[in-house]
Amino acid sequence: MKLFDDLARLWWVRVPALLGRISGLLTSLASDGAYLRAWPAAAALAPIGCLLFGLLAGWTHFSNSYIALSYTNSLLLMALLTLISGLGGGLGLYLLIGYIFGDFLLFGHGEYMGAPSAQIMARLALPIAYLLLGKLLILAPVVSRGLRLQLLDKLRLSGTAGTIAHAAVQAALQAALVWVWVQAAPTLIRPIYTWRGGAPTSEAMAPLQESGMLLVALALLIGAVRVVIERLPAAQRAAADARRDLRQTRAGARALQPPRLPVWLAAALRSAFATYLLAGLIVTFLEGVLFFGLTLAGQLLRGMVATRLAPLSRLMARVPIVLRLVAGGLVSFALASLLVPLVWNSTQTFFPIMIPTATSMVVFALLMPATPLAPAPAGTTVEARS
Repeated sequence: MKLFDDLARLWWVRVPALLGRISGLLTSLASDGAYLRAWPAAAALAPIGCLLFGLLAGWTHFSNSYIALSYTNSLLLMALLTLISGLGGGLGLYLLIGYIFGDFLLFGHGEYMGAPSAQIMARLALPIAYLLLGKLLILAPVVSRGLRLQLLDKLRLSGTAGTIAHAAVQAALQAALVWVWVQAAPTLIRPIYTWRGGAPTSEAMAPLQESGMLLVALALLIGAVRVVIERLPAAQRAAADARRDLRQTRAGARALQPPRLPVWLAAALRSAFATYLLAGLIVTFLEGVLFFGLTLAGQLLRGMVATRLAPLSRLMARVPIVLRLVAGGLVSFALASLLVPLVWNSTQTFFPIMIPTATSMVVFALLMPATPLAPAPAGTTVEARS
């Protein structure tokens, strides 16, 4: 049916191509799940359904309570979001867009509180919740797929053995990323409550702290299901066609070129953003300044490793990212196990967590040094891998 074909092309080709003018990363995120074009009705209607479901979720939070300020109050809601987005980061993107509109415009954050300052702070905290939700809905399926392909594509496995291997690795990686999210979300979501002068409710924390492993199990399941579907011959042809159409649509399109900032300023802006995103760990202004300084040092160290320790940078580039992530995680966990107990009982804040965070930044700066960007030739366009 031509209507379904046109809508499918809109969602999985034209929108990602348009976003590619802003960032190649956005193209990769929005086009993840294009294998659904093998079934035009599903490819056409699924993004619309995700937008509407996200709008309803943001509007209601699946709760009748006015203090249900975030999605973490409803295990059912988080489970449904995990299952739907697990089929592709593009679906997760549309879920997130719908949720943001419903939550920001319809839920009514802060209106029940009289002080204008509380309402302003409530609004300023919302992007933290949205970015955190994006990590579950978009980054978890997209990053796990990218790591899986990098790890297994060189083996050129085919047939049933290939499907089993890809499904197992996708499921394991996706479940691991969701597990990390489940552990971090109760802490990082805190500004939704603390910035308006309150405290996180037990109803907001309990679903993840008591039943978060359900989300991990669902991620494990949907990760394997996704691979089985996308490795069907029709789905593989549809994904290849989508990549070709996307390249053709983007051919000749001039990407927006933001001004190139000095290294120190770009690092400072990234550090400020990281400090804002991790505000749930920060209680005092001094802790915020310290965290910003540690993050800035980690950012500058990544660049220094790439430029001053070029042999190490080249060596790390030869190691698959997933192996570096595992190694960095294990080293960081070992350091945290040694350092956190030394100061845990000396404070009631999250300050002890900042110490292993700083050491972790050093570890990952060595394992994942920044890649200096060569100046692009005049008149050329940048095309992201899709």
